Amino acid sequence: MSQVKEYAIYLCEECIDGISKECHTPGCALFLRTVDFHIDNARSKLGAATRIQAAIKAATGRLIEP
Repeated sequence: MSQVKEYAIYLCEECIDGISKECHTPGCALFLRTVDFHIDNARSKLGAATRIQAAIKAATGRLIEP
């Protein structure tokens, strides 16, 4: 199983608000990458079957703030 590592990233307002699946804001960590790719990657690393399960695991493991 892959290890989950903690690091700081910068996101634009549109990505934080979930306005679009693809970001076009230079400097944003999701610039020209799909949000789906990153969420599915985190889901896999957390060993979760669904995105909701991944969010719960990340929140209860204090990897993210709810």
